[in-house]
Amino acid sequence: MDQTNNPDLWQSAWKLLARATVDKKHGFATGTLSTVAKETGADSLNSYVPKSRTVVLRKVDLTAGTLLAYTDARSAKINHLEAVSSLATWCLWDKRSSIQFTGTGTVGVQHGETAMARYRELPKHARKAYATLSAPGSPADRPTDGLPANWDDREKADTDYAARNFTILETTLFTVDILQLSREGHRRLRATREIGGKDWFFTWVTP
Repeated sequence: MDQTNNPDLWQSAWKLLARATVDKKHGFATGTLSTVAKETGADSLNSYVPKSRTVVLRKVDLTAGTLLAYTDARSAKINHLEAVSSLATWCLWDKRSSIQFTGTGTVGVQHGETAMARYRELPKHARKAYATLSAPGSPADRPTDGLPANWDDREKADTDYAARNFTILETTLFTVDILQLSREGHRRLRATREIGGKDWFFTWVTP
C-alpha cells in the first residue's frame, strides 16, 4: 500500500487508531463491533439481525488494514462469526478530533498458540473477562461476576485455566468510511479494496 498517495484524513484516522491502543482514555480505545446473528422462533421469523457490543481496540496495522480485539471463545459473537457470517463491522468515535471510523471486514478467529502466548502475558486482573465458570450470557439466579469464589485469593498461575477461553479477533477491513465533523464543513472519505487485496481506492462522498 502506497501511503504517500493517500488522503490526509485516512492518515489521520489511522494515527488516532494506533494511539488508542496505548491510551486507554482515547476515544478510539473502545468501539462497537457488530456481527450477524440468525434469530429463530415464532417472533423472529428466522431473521438475520445485527448484534452489537463494545470491545477494546487492542492492536491496529495500517499496512495490513487490520483491527484486533479479544473475546471469550464461548461468547455469542464467536458463534455468529463461525456459523453465520465471518463479516463484522467496527464503529469508533473520537470526540476530540470529531472523527468517526467505520470499517467492515472479514474476521479471523485465533484460538491457537498465538492466543495462548498473548494470554500468558496478561496480568491477573485482565484475565477476569475469560475466567468465568459459565459462558458469557448464561442465565443466573442472582447478580454475579461469574468468577470462582476464591478468585481474589488465587495466584496468577491458578488462573491459567481460562487460557482455553481467550480468543483473538482480527478483522481485515475491505471497506472503511471516515467522517470528520467540522463547523467549517464536514468531510467524509470512503476507502475500498477487494477482499484479500492490498490496494485501497479512495472516494470523497457527501457527509
